[in-house]
Amino acid sequence: MARPRAGRGRGAAELAVSNAVSALRLPVATEHDPAAAEGFAYAPAAFAGALSLSGQRPVRFEAASGELAMSRRGYASFRMYARTIDDVEPLRYGLEAEGIPVYTAAEQIRQVKEMDRYLTLIFWLVAVVGIAGSVASLVASLYASVERKRRELGVLRLIGFSGAALHLFPVFQGRASRQAAT
Repeated sequence: MARPRAGRGRGAAELAVSNAVSALRLPVATEHDPAAAEGFAYAPAAFAGALSLSGQRPVRFEAASGELAMSRRGYASFRMYARTIDDVEPLRYGLEAEGIPVYTAAEQIRQVKEMDRYLTLIFWLVAVVGIAGSVASLVASLYASVERKRRELGVLRLIGFSGAALHLFPVFQGRASRQAAT
């Protein structure tokens, strides 16, 4: 709305423009045009464009230069990478503390961390079952070997081998067969 400061002809007025984004008060020079329709004002295209843009971006009046200036938009399409996935949240909090709006993939990061935790658990369960199976197989193999050689071990016991020496017999036999193979 323009409020005239003078009567007809040339004069000065103050133009107040406000919307959801910005509120402006700026001085304008008026000139009476008898051919202009009542209630209409004419403005240069650049000025009208800046006023139109004030509905989308904050606009301020620079009194020193007498021009409208666009305020800073922020960081449109700004992308930042963190060193690790665990550094994303602290970066987000730091930038928001500076007043910079931030979008992160926090939900996807949480899902990846949760999936990593479950996959690690599954890995360790499979590893423990595999190790237990290997130990059971080794024990069964040694037991079968001792059962097969029970008669020979009995003869060695009768000859005078001690119980400890007989327990180590399959180990020495395995070592000897390995050396014979090479």
